[in-house]
Amino acid sequence: MSAALTEILSLTAPVPEATPSSLSADGADPAIEGAQQNKNTVTLGLDPAFMRVAARAAKLNSVLKSAAAMFTTAQGALRAYGKAKRDDYNSRWLRDVTTVNIPYYARVPKDPSSATPGRQLRYVQVICASRYSVIKDTVLKMEKELGDAFQKLFVKDEQQILKPGTEGLVKQILKEVGVPEERIAPTMSVLFDTDVSVSAHANYESEHKKLPEKTRLILDKVVVRQQPGLKFIDQ
Repeated sequence: MSAALTEILSLTAPVPEATPSSLSADGADPAIEGAQQNKNTVTLGLDPAFMRVAARAAKLNSVLKSAAAMFTTAQGALRAYGKAKRDDYNSRWLRDVTTVNIPYYARVPKDPSSATPGRQLRYVQVICASRYSVIKDTVLKMEKELGDAFQKLFVKDEQQILKPGTEGLVKQILKEVGVPEERIAPTMSVLFDTDVSVSAHANYESEHKKLPEKTRLILDKVVVRQQPGLKFIDQ
């Protein structure tokens, strides 16, 4: 059992031997005998053999909710710290690393042969993957303004999608023999819609730094990097 789980369990009342229910001398079941029904819901009577289990589960639920809220706060701090240090490291040493390990000491059983008895160096890994959410329409409006930089920042993909309800027209065209060249393009425009997708290039971050400040500020509002991932490393 982990130390964290042991600590959580220590906050709850001990659980007695599990039994289906406590029966009275006459064999009556208090949960059933004391039950009250309200429409389609039954509230059972107090069962001495099980009510402490229910109380413990409720306490655990409360402790877990509190722990989850505290972890959310710590998670935000870890992400912010890791990303900031990763950015500082890349800037200082002209690197392009995506991941940093944040060291800390964890309490462990004392081992006289250890260089650090009673504690062990561990790490929280902060992974700043190059994944972005892109507001497509705004980015496409900036394509001309960005010029050659657009292709270095983004990957643009266009697909022709058959418009709904055009099956009859397709059959008619297939029956025709020798469609004039000048009619091919107009026909395609009638049959198909163009679907455009835009995603950030793998080198987006490095290319972003080369842009004018005004352009960077605009892109920062429509191209948002995903939150860094966290991994807890024991060794």
